[in-house]
Amino acid sequence: MSGAPPSYSFVALPPRAKDGLVVFGKNSARPRDEVQEVVYFPAVDHDAESKVECTYISIDQVPRTHAIVISRPAWL
Repeated sequence: MSGAPPSYSFVALPPRAKDGLVVFGKNSARPRDEVQEVVYFPAVDHDAESKVECTYISIDQVPRTHAIVISRPAWL
């Protein structure tokens, strides 16, 4: 196979998922030995003057962020 393998995600919501659960799955178009973490960040109300530290810059934070589930390489 040439190039990166395809990447897919899926989610099963009630009533399709058993016991009212949400099921999330993802594969990654990354090297097969690279560990992927699934991480949950809760919703947060932020202070008016707070900043977000990005890789090379810092930017103003929004007043409220929503909860999110992400997948990222463990080294990130």
